[in-house]
Amino acid sequence: QAYGAALRRDPIAMSVFFPGGQALDEGDFLRQPRLAATLTRIQKEGEQVLREGPLVEELVRSSQAGGGVLTAEDFRNYQPRLRPVWSFDWRGKTILAASPPSSGGVFLQQALFFCDGAPLALWGIRHPRTVQWLGEATAAAFRDRNRYLGDPDNLDFALEALVDKDYLRKRRRHLASVRYTPPAYDEARPGFEAMETTHFSIVDGDGAAVSCTTTLNGAYGAKVMAPGGFFMNNEMDDFATQVGVANQFGLIQGQYNEIAPGRRPLSSMCPVIVVKDAQVDAVLGSPGGPTILTTVLQVLLHRYVFRMSPWQAVAAPRFHRQDYPPTLQYEVGRLSSSLREALRGFGQAIQLRGSLGDVNAIFRTKEGWRAIADPRWNGAGRWVKVPAK
Repeated sequence: QAYGAALRRDPIAMSVFFPGGQALDEGDFLRQPRLAATLTRIQKEGEQVLREGPLVEELVRSSQAGGGVLTAEDFRNYQPRLRPVWSFDWRGKTILAASPPSSGGVFLQQALFFCDGAPLALWGIRHPRTVQWLGEATAAAFRDRNRYLGDPDNLDFALEALVDKDYLRKRRRHLASVRYTPPAYDEARPGFEAMETTHFSIVDGDGAAVSCTTTLNGAYGAKVMAPGGFFMNNEMDDFATQVGVANQFGLIQGQYNEIAPGRRPLSSMCPVIVVKDAQVDAVLGSPGGPTILTTVLQVLLHRYVFRMSPWQAVAAPRFHRQDYPPTLQYEVGRLSSSLREALRGFGQAIQLRGSLGDVNAIFRTKEGWRAIADPRWNGAGRWVKVPAK
């Protein structure tokens, strides 16, 4: 319903979701013959269907008719890139995460290093100093993410410089657990986080694991359906369309993520695999725009620093603070009044919001694998027995 007006403006989407001019209701049958035909062609002919031929010609015509700039050469020339996994050691474990142009791995390595600079476990998870330090740490990591990250093929420095321990120690000295550190911008710009990304975690009987995050960016992407029956994404908003101006998530990004031919946009996706003693110990990820980063970070902290059970690690209240907007966002009904007052006393602006993230995770336990669907969205955890070898 929230996106009905936009979908009605697109004739193909209109025919799919509003057949006969009426919106589909719960229990109605959704028919997508265009998409079925496209998938059948891909099944028979392979990726060439998306390189050249009738489908591509229809896409280009539709794009240009709508004022777009797609060309047949774009489809012929595009090549997927297989990037190396971002890997680093943390507390006796190896964290495997997404490398740029995803910001997940760099962000996690920085934020976890910053978090290790304070006695969080001693303070406790609901201590005001713990929450404030976590906000300071994530804001600092967001600051580097927004300023320095982008398509790695277009960076003029070594990514390793951002996770150099001497550099991180210098950054960490500026963080505080009892005061708010403002960002280096003149004014706040409002933003919001959306939940249109999809994540799934898999572990098989042999212990092989997959952590996969995929997205159209916003809900229904660009709200424009291609002639082949699928939505076009709106990943252009992941670029810094204007340096210093916030995108739909409130992120103010820099020159390394400017739009340029052939460049790939920066993302916040953060699929993660944790390896301990040469075995997969956890697989997790989440949707949520920039809140993906803070969500995954906190689940790791809950499990490995605060020693929570798999269920507790996912279900525990979460917070989000990015560089801008500079507020610490907290989930409705999950922050005590005394903690709110303590944060305000530190000078930290706070903001009530709905649920943060939608974690799907698998953890290794002594009893077997524990698969958790985030209870924020009516999920449930269950035990999965590891097959004997």
